[in-house]
Amino acid sequence: MSPMMNFQYARTAHIDPKGNAAEKTQYADQCKQPSKKMIQADKYIKEILHDLDAANNKGKTYSVTHRLDGDKVNEVEAFLDGK
Repeated sequence: MSPMMNFQYARTAHIDPKGNAAEKTQYADQCKQPSKKMIQADKYIKEILHDLDAANNKGKTYSVTHRLDGDKVNEVEAFLDGK
C-alpha cells in the first residue's frame, strides 16, 4: 500500500475500519483533516509531476527528480521511506 493510501486510511478508519471508506467521496465531510505528512506527500507528488513535465518541456523545476539531477531527490526519497 502506498504512503498516500495509508494516510487516507488514517483519515477514514473511524468511518469504516476495513478501509472501504478511503476512496468514497460521500464521506468527505466525515474525514479527519489531512496530517502534515499527507500534505507534504501531496506537495511532493505535485512537484514530481511538475518536474517531469518541465524536464520534458525545458521548464523550471523544483529539483525533486533524478531526471535533471535534482538536488532535493534525497529529501523526497527519505520522506517516501518514512524517515
